[in-house]
Formats: sequence, C-alpha cells, structure tokens
Amino acid sequence: MSRSRKERFRHVLANRSLQDAFGNDLFKLIDRRRSELERIRWKLIGVQLPIFLCLTLILLPIGVKFSFLGVTPESVTALREVFLIASAVLGLAAQSYNSQLAYLNEMMEARAEKLAGDNEDAKTFLRLAYGVESEWWHDPVDKHLSKSAIRKSLTGLYFGLGIVIAVVVLCGMLTIQLLILRDIYLHPNFSEFVSIAVIGFVLIVDSFILVAFMQRSGILPFIDTGWQDIFGRWKKKNPQLYANLMQIAQFEHNRKGFIRWLLTRPNPVKAWKRAYRQTERLQREKARQQQGE
Repeated sequence: MSRSRKERFRHVLANRSLQDAFGNDLFKLIDRRRSELERIRWKLIGVQLPIFLCLTLILLPIGVKFSFLGVTPESVTALREVFLIASAVLGLAAQSYNSQLAYLNEMMEARAEKLAGDNEDAKTFLRLAYGVESEWWHDPVDKHLSKSAIRKSLTGLYFGLGIVIAVVVLCGMLTIQLLILRDIYLHPNFSEFVSIAVIGFVLIVDSFILVAFMQRSGILPFIDTGWQDIFGRWKKKNPQLYANLMQIAQFEHNRKGFIRWLLTRPNPVKAWKRAYRQTERLQREKARQQQGE
C-alpha cells in the first residue's frame, strides 16, 4: 500500500469545500464497486488457475487424465502457446482490477482515519468494518494486563510463517513459469519463431505487471528535495563545506547494504547533522583541554 497516496487521499478528504462531493453516497458507491471488483478478481483466478495447473502437470513425467470445463492435459499440451498467451492476458486484466481495488481500499482507509481522528482503536475498528484490514492484534483494555511471552511469540511466528508461505508460493510460480517457457522453447508445437514470440510476449507481460505492482505498492521511495535550498545557499557561501558534506553523504550511502543502497539516495541532511555533532564534540574536548592547561 502506498503511504504517500493514502496521505493524498486524506488531504483531499480534509478539504472542507469538497465535503458535499465526499458524502456517504460516494462511499456507498465505492463499497459496491469494491464488491464488484472482488467478484471479478476471483472469477479471473478461477479461470487462470486451472490453466496454470494444466501447464504445470504437463511438465511432470506422469500420466494424469482429467477434464475441467472441457480442458484436458492433452489439449493443453497441443496448444501450450495459446493457453500461455491466454494466461498472460488474464494476468494483465487481473493487474488492472487489482490496481482499481487497491485504490478504492486506500480511499476507504483514508476515510476511516479521517473519521477516527487520533483514536487508534477507532481507526482499526473502522478499517476492519470497511474490510481493508483483516487482523487486529489488540492490547487488553485493562492496563494491568499485558501480552504473555507465548502470545508475543505466536504473533511473531504468525507473521514469519506468512512471509515464508508468500515467498515459497511466489518462487514456485516463477520457477514453474520459467520451466514452461523452457519447454516451449525446446519442444515447440508450431515454429521456433512462434515459440520465441510467445516467450517474449509473456516476459514483457510479466515485466509490466512487476513494474505496475512496484509503482502501485509504494516500494520505490521518493527523493526529499527540501534540503536543496539550504545546501544551495551553502554551496555559494562555503563551497568547501558543501563539498565535504556531499562527500560524507556519498560515503555513508556507499556503506549501506545493497538493497538500501539501491532503493535510497545519499542524504546530506544526516551527514550535516553528524558533522555538526562531531564538530560540537571536538569543540567541547578542545575547551576541556584548554581548561586543564
């Protein structure tokens, strides 16, 4: 979920001149639209999943015979390229509906936070009621009660297992798809050109879906440019200090782990604060030395 987009929705809802436009009728319409998108999404999954399972079964060296809505492993084997293109197109459609659903969920969450104000319990209550949150790890009302070590451990285990399951499912699906593409390349049903075209189309669709997800989810960071005015004045008044701070910022950035180095930018503000604290510490040490002499 994109935090910046949710903040933008809250900003729009806080505009008093637009209160008539954002009344209860609008959010009833949003809720109905969310229900429609949920139904469409599950229908797409219901169509795409059998195709994916059939494409997976034909990779296995076992003879499984079954028919689902007229689709058999033999028909899928003969038309792998067609079914793979159909699966990719369904993935594109699912991506579009998922984006719409994510935006509507963020609108409902922004409304819940606006109505609840600073009351965290009320925020969670409304998010659960609107269906934009599924879990609530609440604290007891009685302040003398606290969570036991077992409860805390189970909470951590719950989230840990959820991450493991998500990673395993994602890696498994990607591996199966790569094996299917490899099988199409090595044993084409049509011509080699058709197989390469199908593989290219599927890879382009997968890349598009990944880019769309990264844009929608808010994984990619924004760059804070508020420091540029301050450091721009420093660049004119004291070029040497500016160069030193930028060098420190770049040095600190290069020391980060690969993921943080890739997804973040050098932060001269932190470098300036660190240099300022270091300068103050050196001045205090120098003053103590002078007093000792």
